[in-house]
Amino acid sequence: MHIPIPFFITLGLSFFISIVIVGISRFIHSQDHHVTKKRAAHKTATPRLGGLAIIIAIFAGLFMLEIPVKWYLLMAIMPIFMAGIMEDLNYPIHPYMRLCLGAISAGICVYFTGTWLREINVPYFDMLLQYPVFGVAFTVFAILILINSINMIDGINGLASGKTLIMSAAIIGLSNHFAEPGIVILNMLIFSSVLGFFMLNYPTGRLFMGDAGAYALGFLIAISLIALKSRHPELSGWAVLLIVFWPAMDMVHSVFRRFYKNTDATRPDMMHFHHVLMRRIEIYSKGRIPRLWSNPIATAIILPMATIPVFTGLAFHTSSKICAIAAMFFLVLYSLIYARLVR
Repeated sequence: MHIPIPFFITLGLSFFISIVIVGISRFIHSQDHHVTKKRAAHKTATPRLGGLAIIIAIFAGLFMLEIPVKWYLLMAIMPIFMAGIMEDLNYPIHPYMRLCLGAISAGICVYFTGTWLREINVPYFDMLLQYPVFGVAFTVFAILILINSINMIDGINGLASGKTLIMSAAIIGLSNHFAEPGIVILNMLIFSSVLGFFMLNYPTGRLFMGDAGAYALGFLIAISLIALKSRHPELSGWAVLLIVFWPAMDMVHSVFRRFYKNTDATRPDMMHFHHVLMRRIEIYSKGRIPRLWSNPIATAIILPMATIPVFTGLAFHTSSKICAIAAMFFLVLYSLIYARLVR
């Protein structure tokens, strides 16, 4: 089957299922339980099963294209995806149990592919990665980081889905450059499925991707980049970091912030960059911009900022020196902007 056909089918399927979920939620009142929590960045109850639409559409596309990896990929993604579904259906799972399920998903993928990170272009650390026990452990850790970082930025309309569109587009470009058609196809399906959902997620947030969508997309983006890096050593690990810079930076910053304040690192809060920016928009407007619009405006400001590191990584994807310097620069810039916003 010609690639554009399943591309448009998955887009339409994701959009259709998303509409169905929104419609059904109105009848069974399966609404967003987070709206009542202090950390909610929205004011109205909203269904959180958008991830179900995205993943169904992605795997429908994989089966239509008869991709041989679909069975182990489905097996690998199920533990963390089902953990997210339970959360989205208001059956909380302990954070450490979710980490274990994420590690199981990552381990299944590593086992069936035999692929793990053997170098990330960091002197001396790369020597440790040559030993399978360290290489596999670090690969699982890296997958867990991206799984949870996508979930952390999923706090306002369109941010996680928009950033996923940017990352999958970057991976499509890199995969095409390195002649990796399988990774190209997977990320075209990710892009089209997320785009179908995005139409209902942004700007007004009629549907959220939920934990299931964030976990699953983080997993798929992570294994795509790990496959590219492991097969093509000339791709700098620092370039890979720049592609995922915004969600990774948000997570690392959040963990350090919570440790510094001696609070539970697994407990969500309203101090993420996007939350702080959203409140600043409301303050600067002196209340003239309500939460309904400060939410998507914050996304519209952040996404272009989050795209700059990605373009830098793509432009200098074989130069570890340039990409490392760029990563340090963006880290300092992120921290300075954040510090300014929280004053």
